[in-house]
Amino acid sequence: MNIPQFLPKILFIGGKGGVGKSTTSSAIAVALSSEQNARKVLLVSTDPAHNLSDIFDVAFANTATKINENLSIIEIDSSLEAKVYVENIAKSMRSFVSTTSYARIDDYFTKIADSSSTLEAALFERLTTILTKEADQYDHIVIDTAPTGHTLRLFFMPKELKDWSKTLLSMQERGGMSEKVLGHLERSDGNRFSDPDGFIRGQLIEKLDERYTRYNAFSNLVKDPIQCGIVLVLNASKLAVAETKRTIQSLASKGLKPYAIILNKVLPQNATDDFLRSRIIQQSEYISQSDEAFSHYRYLKMPLFKQDIMTQESLKSFGNIVLEKITN
Repeated sequence: MNIPQFLPKILFIGGKGGVGKSTTSSAIAVALSSEQNARKVLLVSTDPAHNLSDIFDVAFANTATKINENLSIIEIDSSLEAKVYVENIAKSMRSFVSTTSYARIDDYFTKIADSSSTLEAALFERLTTILTKEADQYDHIVIDTAPTGHTLRLFFMPKELKDWSKTLLSMQERGGMSEKVLGHLERSDGNRFSDPDGFIRGQLIEKLDERYTRYNAFSNLVKDPIQCGIVLVLNASKLAVAETKRTIQSLASKGLKPYAIILNKVLPQNATDDFLRSRIIQQSEYISQSDEAFSHYRYLKMPLFKQDIMTQESLKSFGNIVLEKITN
């Protein structure tokens, strides 16, 4: 199939755990990058569980691994990103204090490196860098996200971090940040910043300015329906339908809405087995609820297949069906 030009460049695939996000993400990426469509695609996993390695049977790294001429894959390692993230911050902090305070700075950042907030911030730093600085290398970027709460934080984080960076930038430009943030540490002799020529402070201002610009670019990107689309995946179950409704409400509060919604793993209606018939009857109630709630979006239903979708051919077939339905 030929993919229409209006398919967003960046697709976030989100939803409740276990609904098939990784399979859907992988299938879309494989279909887009196939010889038939020949798009340059980057598939990115932000889920700590990292299912992509299992799907492709390849040990992916924190940098792009090329699967074929058109498809590359990154599984972002939050722990590694957090380590680099805090080391860079600690390095910047050392510029403003005496050597006697280095140990305290290093100890503090070592303790927070594994905190959930640091891991999320570091992952977000890497993702925003990919989307704002590396996106030109690809026709499409498909992002396999962690379960819903994590995905929502990715969209809500830009404003908070952007405001925070703007505040720090303003404080630093006024020359007061180091005294406020590092006042409890022993400063070097000679000058309140140990930076008589203002070189270190200038570097820090430059970093804060770059970060603010990047967060602002990401915030604008996710709000641009031509550039970015959010695809929500769910199953026909009470919990998945309810969570998807809440997700849409949360997105709406930030001026966002789904690009498409996929009701996945729908059981066949022609089963004769008593057990399956009972499950189908129960599932039909949630299918009706899903139809009523989501049919005014780009909305499609994908059946439960007999076998797991793991081969390149089955991924491509699955992906082509999804793409055909969400682009028409």
